[in-house]
Amino acid sequence: TIASESGLFDHLINIWEFDPGPIPGTCNLHFLVDFRFQSPLYRQ
Repeated sequence: TIASESGLFDHLINIWEFDPGPIPGTCNLHFLVDFRFQSPLYRQ
């Protein structure tokens, strides 16, 4: 992941978790995104 200071977000968190899947050669993916825009205009 590459992060840069753009001023668009107050915070931005991405979490990717990979677990072995039920079948060999597969996986389960758990993905979380949490963010807040800095500008009140974008928060509407």
